[in-house]
Amino acid sequence: MKHFLITCILLLTTSLSTLFAQNFQLNFEETLVIGKEDSDSTEYLFSGPRTIRLLPGGDILIADASDKAIRIFDNQGHFLRKLGQRGRGPGDFLDVTSVEIGSDGKIIALDRFQNRISFFDQNEGFLNSTTLQTETLGVSQVFENPNSNEFIAVSRDFLNPEDEGYLLHRYNEELTIKLDEILNIFDSFFDESNPLHVSISQVPRYKGVQLNPYKFAIIPGIYTGTIFVLNTNTNQEQLFGEPLPQIVEEYDWEKREQFRNSDEVGFASSSGASGQFFYKQTGSNLGIVGNANFILNFYVLFDGKEIIPFVTIYSIEGEKLANINLKESPIHFIKNNRISIVPNYLDENNKLYVSDYNYNYSHPAVRVFETNFSELLEPEN
Repeated sequence: MKHFLITCILLLTTSLSTLFAQNFQLNFEETLVIGKEDSDSTEYLFSGPRTIRLLPGGDILIADASDKAIRIFDNQGHFLRKLGQRGRGPGDFLDVTSVEIGSDGKIIALDRFQNRISFFDQNEGFLNSTTLQTETLGVSQVFENPNSNEFIAVSRDFLNPEDEGYLLHRYNEELTIKLDEILNIFDSFFDESNPLHVSISQVPRYKGVQLNPYKFAIIPGIYTGTIFVLNTNTNQEQLFGEPLPQIVEEYDWEKREQFRNSDEVGFASSSGASGQFFYKQTGSNLGIVGNANFILNFYVLFDGKEIIPFVTIYSIEGEKLANINLKESPIHFIKNNRISIVPNYLDENNKLYVSDYNYNYSHPAVRVFETNFSELLEPEN
């Protein structure tokens, strides 16, 4: 049954690709690689580039999992400076969970292990920080809302029994007071009556992107076929895409080792207050990126022993422009049947910035590609 379901999804994806992509051929042209296998300078060594952002002026920000700091490179990939370091003092990090760029160009960096938001100037360094008034480790992203001088925190307070899955919280401009909860993201992707769905819905497994000053797009870690989009200027909520008929298939918990030792892909486990679960995912989201024109949802489907990468491209208004199988892409998203590349950022010129965890089958690196996404918006002759 599971093979039939996944096969149907793959056939559906292929037909959608034909319907929406038509003759569109996605092109990637690599323009820059940052990261070395061996270097006298540790600034070019990565263990896992977690966040990539483009700063005003064109410099590139990279937060890596290794050094608990933010590195700044110029647009040619030359190291310029570091912001922050490992520690508990002002401007220090125990974890650089996520980084966003404010409307004034300030760097907004989240440390979820300290519930702390730090602000930096890309040239002058640390400015100030504030600690969110919560005892949770469930904060995964913080965005500025310039429409109201407020902040949107992607978070969940696990110690608050009244917080039953709300994802987006509004904070005042000093981040000292939580004003209210503006969105229950759970209902957009999961079934509240299913204990497994409750278990797999926890943050920080959600991924989000700020598309413009007023619009956010959010996906869960598991591929559901849909993207949630919120316009904070109008409070309009939209769901892009079509929900999959089944996102997971549950297996006997006691037989998990038997399946884990097989060549099948997509198995996972979860345990917590809702119970212990062993299951197979239909697919998994690699990442979501976007800009003022496009939203790109990169994901993989699990088909027996094979992991197959895809990207679905939407216009900012929600029109599905293309759905593309990336198996034969010149960018090898899957290497040795493992996820290797995670898309991280799309700039306004449609350059795609990715984290490659196995560049040249040897070391992690950041790679930048010119794309031809703009062709999708060109009128047909």
